[in-house]
This record gives sequence, structure tokens and C-alpha cells, in this order.
Amino acid sequence: MCQRYDRVALTGRHWLRLVCHRIRDFSVSGFVADVNHRWHSYYRVRNFRRNIAANGAFLMNIRPNSRRGQALLMMSFAITAMFGVMALVVDVGWANYRKQAAQAAADSAATSAVRAAIAKGLNTCGGQLGCYPSTPYICPAIPPVLAATNIDSACMMAAANGFTTSGNQAVQVYANLGNPPSVHGAMSQYWVTVIITETSASFFGPMVGGRLNPAAKATAAQVSGPPGTPWVATMVE
Repeated sequence: MCQRYDRVALTGRHWLRLVCHRIRDFSVSGFVADVNHRWHSYYRVRNFRRNIAANGAFLMNIRPNSRRGQALLMMSFAITAMFGVMALVVDVGWANYRKQAAQAAADSAATSAVRAAIAKGLNTCGGQLGCYPSTPYICPAIPPVLAATNIDSACMMAAANGFTTSGNQAVQVYANLGNPPSVHGAMSQYWVTVIITETSASFFGPMVGGRLNPAAKATAAQVSGPPGTPWVATMVE
């Protein structure tokens, strides 16, 4: 066949002769060896994949000296730190806001109790003048509609500012004649101290096992002013 192709090539079809030479140089044994090598490689890879799947693992495309995944790892650490800082900012900011609200409620409640005592001309403990020097009066969860004592005025004012003794809040009232024990050097006829505590409803604190509890304390007292005019003073402790 190749001789016939050589003769045809003489007529001008030179490419047939080249093809003939390529066929002569082709090694059948080398071709068979290459095919066998490829099939063995295929079976080795297939058996390896089957063993991985049977053992419950997963196959990864592992490349030597590969740097893939470093950005994902760094981003994971960065996002964790960012969420931690965000949780701290949100929780501390919310606790500070609730502390300011509790302080305003305590100031107005203590002042309201002293004003009620002055307005009714009360100067003796008992009856409408509440005195709780050592054991505090706990304001109820539902404040009274009408104040029967000056302490009720304090509880009503605290409730008007959003604080009652219920849930995560507590409102305590101390009161007595004389000078307030928590303010040194103060001269007064009657004093009232209101303490408000709250377990802050933090947003991210429970995730890390932390919680902020804002609290506020205010003392107001009846002091002597111009002749015949009692004043209400808010004490700074």
C-alpha cells in the first residue's frame, strides 16, 4: 500500500507519501503501553475516590504550595473581632442610656415625695408621712391612682418615667426625719432616697456571658429657707 502511495506521490500528491512514512514509524507496542498506563491511572483514581466516599470523608482538590483559603481565614477572624466591638458599643451605649433614664426617674421621684410632704405640712412619721430609715419601701408593680402618702407620690412619679418593681426593674424608697445618712453635712428636716435598679436587656451580652445592670440613686430633703418657707433640695452624693 505504501509503495502504491509512493508512486502516486510522484504524480504530485506528496502528502500521501508523508502519511505513509508516519504509518511506518508508528509503534503498536508503545501505543498499547500508553493506553494501559492511562487505564491503570484511571482505576487508581476511581478506587481512591470510592474509598474516600465509603469512609465518610470528602475529596478536596489539593494543590502543593497553594495559598487559597488564607483570605477566608483572615476575614473570619476580622469579622469575629468586629462583631465583638459592635456588641460592646451597643450594649454599653444602651446601658448608659438606661442609667440616665433611671437617674432622671429617681431624681423626680425623690423630689416629688418631699414636695408632697411639704404641701401637706407633714412633720411626724406615720399616717401620710412615710418613714423607712433602714428597710426600704418597695414600690408596687402597679402604682396607685391617688397618692395616700408622700411615698406613693414617689412611686407614681417613678412609674410615670417608666420604672416600677416588676420584671427586671426594682424601685426602693428610704425616708426619715432629720439628716440623710448618705449625705454628710446636710441639715434637713426630712429626707427621701430613691434607688432604681434594672437588669439591662443587652443585645449581645448574653452571647459572651455578660450583662450590664444600670442603677441610679437620688436623695431629696426638706431644708430651711427664708422664714416660713421650706425648700426642697436635691442632694449630691
